[in-house]
Amino acid sequence: MNSGARFTVSGKDLLVIPHELMGTGYIGAGLTLLAVIIALGWSSLPTEQKFFWALYAAIPVVLVPAVDAYFGYFLAARQLIFVLVPISILIAVCMPVHRWGRWVTVALLIGMIYEDVRWIRRPGEGWQAAATELMLQTSQPRTCALFAPTGSLALYTFFEPDLRGRLCDSNDLAVPDRIVLAIGLDDPSTDAHQRLDRAYFQIVAFLRTADPRIELYRK
Repeated sequence: MNSGARFTVSGKDLLVIPHELMGTGYIGAGLTLLAVIIALGWSSLPTEQKFFWALYAAIPVVLVPAVDAYFGYFLAARQLIFVLVPISILIAVCMPVHRWGRWVTVALLIGMIYEDVRWIRRPGEGWQAAATELMLQTSQPRTCALFAPTGSLALYTFFEPDLRGRLCDSNDLAVPDRIVLAIGLDDPSTDAHQRLDRAYFQIVAFLRTADPRIELYRK
């Protein structure tokens, strides 16, 4: 078995970290970064403690994507859960730093509560149901499946391993007459849609509107 760096983690994948880590999207990530800067720059925390918490937060943020890239593993925000400890402490330290420190902390707290409520109210993820639907659709003649992002394939094949044999050749979409596009959570699927447009495929049905979504295309 060959070993070595494969570096499958792209720059786009790294955007998962700020978007998902605090559960508040990019705006919450910006507020978190601002709170950390305030805590490290203007709080009364001793210098050695500032250095310790900053280092504690930086090591997982740097090493987790590097290790995932080396072993070709799927990058997920849950792998960085250790970072929440130093970040939480620095946010708490930011709170009493003048009026703007309090405003940043309160705004971040409101954002977290909003996203928690929004997450609880949204439909659950249905990877197994989506995999079953993909198997049903690709059992028809001249039909194959595309996945956006491409790295999400493993989430479907966990339930339906035979899907690996029903993939479209993304470089040659002239062969199939029907294509089912599986779209992962909040993925814009722009690249996949552009490839389908160039191959003269048109959407004919939304087979699944809950996450993960499934769209059906025909020539």
